[in-house]
Amino acid sequence: MPKSGFKFRKQDTEKFFRNFTREVNALKGRTHEGMINAVIVLQRAAEPGTPIDTGNLRASWFTVSYKGGGNLVPSPKGESFAGPQAADMQSHHRVVITAFENLARAQATDAAPVLIFGYSANYAAFVHELVGVNWRRKTKEGVVLAKERWLYKAMQDKKAEMLEEIRKHARIR
Repeated sequence: MPKSGFKFRKQDTEKFFRNFTREVNALKGRTHEGMINAVIVLQRAAEPGTPIDTGNLRASWFTVSYKGGGNLVPSPKGESFAGPQAADMQSHHRVVITAFENLARAQATDAAPVLIFGYSANYAAFVHELVGVNWRRKTKEGVVLAKERWLYKAMQDKKAEMLEEIRKHARIR
């Protein structure tokens, strides 16, 4: 059996977000649309590396965004959850989205939109940070290996593209 270890490297992710946030904040006139497009780039890059067993982790992805004038991204219904915990996971997914909608609404302004994304599955962080496990993912082409730390790697790989999406939608003040 391969060695695996759960080392939650929260500081790596926090450092990335501190630096990324600093760069985003430096983009004067950043727009809600640019931030939404940036997270679309991220989700498209991360999704192929997401481990799939029942598909519940992938189905738990959410994006909540808000600016002073209102929420421009409809709250996702979420893909269908599967298995014996499907109803509980769907209910939890809705609770998570509602909580983050309220947080975004409380913090956002027209000049400083807020976008929050992630997974609502309560095991997402554990699976993401579990290193050394060969996650398998069934695709139309067959079985492939999924990636450990797939979301963090996508953020690193697509950082410049995400910043460009925000920059090209920035308004000149």
